[in-house]
Amino acid sequence: MDILKVGSSLGAGAIGYLYSDTIYRVGDNGKGTYEMLFEGSQRSRFNLGFQGWKVDMVPLEVNHQIEITAGRHYYQGSVSYTGADLDLTLVSGIVNRKSNKLHVVEVDSNHIALITYDVQSEDGSILAMALMVPTAKLVHLGETREHGDGIIQTYFAVLEAAPEDSVTYRFYALWEKEDPRWASLENVTDYLKSEAVRWTQSVVIEVLQ
Repeated sequence: MDILKVGSSLGAGAIGYLYSDTIYRVGDNGKGTYEMLFEGSQRSRFNLGFQGWKVDMVPLEVNHQIEITAGRHYYQGSVSYTGADLDLTLVSGIVNRKSNKLHVVEVDSNHIALITYDVQSEDGSILAMALMVPTAKLVHLGETREHGDGIIQTYFAVLEAAPEDSVTYRFYALWEKEDPRWASLENVTDYLKSEAVRWTQSVVIEVLQ
């Protein structure tokens, strides 16, 4: 079943760019492309390209690489843009149609998680969603208006961005009907803290003679 309704929000980590106090949703104009970069049994990555996408009538090119890993509860997005020299910041967010509180947690010294935890599944069960972003890139947090044109009903993070500079984030979805652990906010928070450690630490390969 479709457990989440997103309406005109940024849904589950969708992206936009903030320019002159307005958030422009990536992909609402211009041309879009899709490219599978690799597909494997454990990990896959694809690229969403947006050419001729306009911010305040200025055309830009945006590339949004999305990676998924088998058995993990997140996808990882890496976003970059090229084009005009505008003062842009990247925005990603979480729908808040059925959530009245945003939990902001410093999950480690390098990352902050924006967490919604509520009865926000369409079947009336607990659904936790989290946007994990690098602390060094975070400019500020915000919330859109509830009604009107454009992007609404969204908690969002604003991240530093520059032409050709890739910004990476992760979006998590934890549904209690998938795992009873997610019926506890404490368990969700502890899990995200362990995930931040996994993200930060490098893989160590030891060769045994």
